[in-house]
Amino acid sequence: MPTLRRSALFTPADDPGMMRTATESPADALIFDLEDAVPADHLPEARENLRRIVTDIGDDVEAGVRINAVGTDMWLDDVRAAVAAGVDAVLVPKVKSPAELSAVTDALAASTDTPPAVRFAIETPTGLLDASAIGARAASLPPVTGISFGLADYCRALGAPGPTESIRDRLAFRIGSVAAAHGLGAFASTHLDVGDEAGLRRVAASSRDMGFNGMSAIHPVQLPVINDVFTPDADAVRRARRLVEAYEAADSDSIRVEGEFLDEATVAHHRTLIKRYEAVHGDDR
Repeated sequence: MPTLRRSALFTPADDPGMMRTATESPADALIFDLEDAVPADHLPEARENLRRIVTDIGDDVEAGVRINAVGTDMWLDDVRAAVAAGVDAVLVPKVKSPAELSAVTDALAASTDTPPAVRFAIETPTGLLDASAIGARAASLPPVTGISFGLADYCRALGAPGPTESIRDRLAFRIGSVAAAHGLGAFASTHLDVGDEAGLRRVAASSRDMGFNGMSAIHPVQLPVINDVFTPDADAVRRARRLVEAYEAADSDSIRVEGEFLDEATVAHHRTLIKRYEAVHGDDR
């Protein structure tokens, strides 16, 4: 699996043709959806599709599944189907409390000795108000590695007329802060206008600048932009390496190199840039 998940492509699990097409896309991660995109009467077929298709996915792509929310009649069967299919990750939607997150990790532990990674989404006002406590619980549960947010569902719960950049930025800032506070990866919500490449690039860059590791997509055409935005520029990485090497060789813990003031805090940003670049390209100088 990739160590850096720049992009994750949502695909309905009741459409095997779309699922196989998704496996040929440049996504770092695939999220086969059992939730919003699949009618309840199609779930048995969708779960069977998981078992048949996940086994064909190569090691360089993370195979994930979004289950139905805890509290529905479907989520436990979704968990069992995810384990039976051998997925790498489970995405838990609409988490509203720490107990819901624990319920999923407990169910996974009861189903397998090697549970997949777990990421969860905050998509309701209730979940957002309890996000810090949920993040703290996540940090205590080894399978849980990341947090995301669902803009469309959150706006619907608010009664807002539609997703706006203002709501997105406020929600992203809160979720990014929870991720940083509790050592979780942060994944940005989808951009719903598939034809709006400029808007997608703007949203992806804003999310990256707020510390998000990657972003979800609803169509393969969005993946090249997302991957590009979340891949550090090679020239910037070469400069970051020079700055870090100069700082580490200096006798002082605050120096000026190439016009930039460096201390431990600023150097940490350059180290993060280098780490993300190497997660994509290896130690390619």
